[in-house]
Amino acid sequence: VSAHLTNHVRAALTWFVRCAETNAAIDASVRGDACNRAGDCYFYARRFDEARAQYAKAVSIEPSYGDYSLFQEAFVKGLQRDYTGKIETLNILLSKYPSSQYIDDALYEQGRAFVQMEQADNAIGRYKILVEKWPESQLARKAASEIALLYYQNDKFNEAIAAYKKVIADYPGSEEARMAQRDLKSVSYTHLRAHETGAYL
Repeated sequence: VSAHLTNHVRAALTWFVRCAETNAAIDASVRGDACNRAGDCYFYARRFDEARAQYAKAVSIEPSYGDYSLFQEAFVKGLQRDYTGKIETLNILLSKYPSSQYIDDALYEQGRAFVQMEQADNAIGRYKILVEKWPESQLARKAASEIALLYYQNDKFNEAIAAYKKVIADYPGSEEARMAQRDLKSVSYTHLRAHETGAYL
């Protein structure tokens, strides 16, 4: 099955690259989409440098596809541990495509990049924007949980307790709320022990 799939991906990639490199007689939207699809093929093959090149080319050919291209390019940079590049590319997406369907994804991925860079305050900042502006997004629930966890991991127990309570109140019945209830007990216990042992002194 794997070899069969690889053959199909290889055949598709050949067609997409050929289409993208054809002269301007072909509509720009078709060529831009072909670049994105070629980028996807390289992405699934874990040939990340080629994938990034195709996504970047798609933006230059057809800017209307730019939000998808930029998001994918940023995601690849994250996989390559270029977290600063990931954040910068997503900033371009957020700036140029404020109505994009990938806005909540971009904010969440920026938060993840800041976590990888051990910049908890910046991560919390991005997650808070997501929670406040896109509360109905499934990623908002995850971001709210991440905020609480980051506070906890950085010994900001009062903030963590408030954040966990907010998850429970804002997303009742969700898996995130269930996990928050469990974690809240742990945070409250750790907070109490810290006071008892004078850890804050």
